[in-house]
Amino acid sequence: GYQLVVSEASCKFKRPIELTHEITCELSFLPVRATSFDIFYVFRNIETGDIHAEGNTRMVLFNGNTGRPMAIPDWFTDKYLK
Repeated sequence: GYQLVVSEASCKFKRPIELTHEITCELSFLPVRATSFDIFYVFRNIETGDIHAEGNTRMVLFNGNTGRPMAIPDWFTDKYLK
């Protein structure tokens, strides 16, 4: 089967979030190589539009049987990375 592994992660905090704030998390995906992709995150205050944090995660797809990186399948690329 497939295994997704986090190979890198980062987050830049821009301003505090208070318990009364309603926050949304916007996601975007970007292919990097045949075996990996990035997920970008933006945490935004729904009322003001202020950005509270931005981050990204590099994901690598592995073959669960061999433990080796494998190419991202076309169905995944078509659904999430285009």
